[in-house]
Amino acid sequence: MILLDNRVSDLVRGYDRVSQADLRLQTEWRQHLLQKYASRRDKHTSAIGVYVERARVLKPQLSIIAFVPLAMLIGGLVVTVVGVLLNVYAGTELTWSIGGVSLIIAGALGIGLPTLLWLWQVKLAKPAAPTHPLREDLLARLTPQWREKLHGALPVTTLDHRDAGARDFIEHLQSLSADSTYILYRLRQTRDEEIDVTVLGARGIWVFVLGRDAMSEEQLRQQWHRMVKAVFQTFLTRAPDLTKRFPALEPIKGGGVLTDPKAWDQEITSAPIIPGLDDRAIFGLIDALLEQHHASGGDAATISMSAHATKMIRQAEARLRGWMNQ
Repeated sequence: MILLDNRVSDLVRGYDRVSQADLRLQTEWRQHLLQKYASRRDKHTSAIGVYVERARVLKPQLSIIAFVPLAMLIGGLVVTVVGVLLNVYAGTELTWSIGGVSLIIAGALGIGLPTLLWLWQVKLAKPAAPTHPLREDLLARLTPQWREKLHGALPVTTLDHRDAGARDFIEHLQSLSADSTYILYRLRQTRDEEIDVTVLGARGIWVFVLGRDAMSEEQLRQQWHRMVKAVFQTFLTRAPDLTKRFPALEPIKGGGVLTDPKAWDQEITSAPIIPGLDDRAIFGLIDALLEQHHASGGDAATISMSAHATKMIRQAEARLRGWMNQ
């Protein structure tokens, strides 16, 4: 389960935009990239042909250029050895040896020039093969990245026993394996009360009230009923089409959480999936709840998931255009 950031808004519009962008990436942009890659491969093949021919012509030329300094180098070695032998056995000066060393140095420098020319023209100038666009992760799906922005966080500190209980309960819910299921913490559907924990996903909706000191079970039950009524009123007002389309959303489930955070595991994870209640419909329900939350005085600052999707799409398309224009 994912703990939602209560500040998010425009989930359906954002989801639609990022889903459509993913479709364009895998169809239109994929085709453009592969066509561009094929064109670059053709150019690379032509460039390799030119390179091979240039290397073939250059090789004998460099061999001729390197012959003279190579002869100087070998001659210098011979003269140096002769000079040393004459010095040892005949007592002559080291003039021959000094001359031989000079020839060795000159020969080495002379060989270095064609060697550098060979490296430049043959090794370093070899055309690099174009990189396949699918290996550069240019078409990575945007929807999973967009979903990351939905994640919220629990407060760093707890104010009271209720907060501590909610933290334990939510942390436990997050450990459960339940795809497309979201947790809302301190959701406000009226100006007077906050719902401690709301769980919403493909299996339905649960509203939970955390037990407080000096609160009887009857008071807990009455508070839960008020909150359930407020949630359903929000759906009737802000998402009437979804309410009609998915009658199985009613009744809203849940209740009071007194001590054991695991008490509701079986009910949540084993509830049947509501047919047709896909991600887009779930986001529509969440949009309704959060619109009412913001209208009731909760989290004045909002994060538009539609604007976030637009920003992501622009960045992705800019990367693609940059690759196309390389």
